[in-house]
Amino acid sequence: MASTLQSILKINLAPVLTTAFGNIPMQFGQGFNWPTGVGLSKADIIWPAVITIASSGSPSTVDLNGGGLVMPDGTPANFVKIAMMYFLHQGTPGTDDANIVTISPHTSNGFNTWISGTTPGIPLSPGGEFLLSNPTATAYGVTAGSIDTLKLATAAGTNVPVLACLIGRTA
Repeated sequence: MASTLQSILKINLAPVLTTAFGNIPMQFGQGFNWPTGVGLSKADIIWPAVITIASSGSPSTVDLNGGGLVMPDGTPANFVKIAMMYFLHQGTPGTDDANIVTISPHTSNGFNTWISGTTPGIPLSPGGEFLLSNPTATAYGVTAGSIDTLKLATAAGTNVPVLACLIGRTA
């Protein structure tokens, strides 16, 4: 039997502002649902992993198409489109603060359809999270051999574990 993928992401933020006049509750929420498929708001491929980034100058490279990524069922994960990227820096705030991880397109065949600039990158502090979603039919395009690599790097400290989860399409 072929594997199917049903991905649901729920974000709920419920801050309460306390003022001299009382509490003001707020509610912000969003849900994403990607049923199995390769079209609009669909996904058929997932790659969850913990990536250990070597300290001081040896970045980890994630090759999104043809780089040996494997789904939990053992199927090769060769992305053609990225619908969602999630990264969690598993370091401890206050203890590992020097270990900021930068997520960016690699200098060689960089996956850059999701970010712009001459040297773009997203800094991720210990305990920090980064989520990017594009449920459109085009999502973030990946081109094998030319636009398909991400770089995760840290400039200081010790080895850094980062939880990564990519959801996308094979067509």
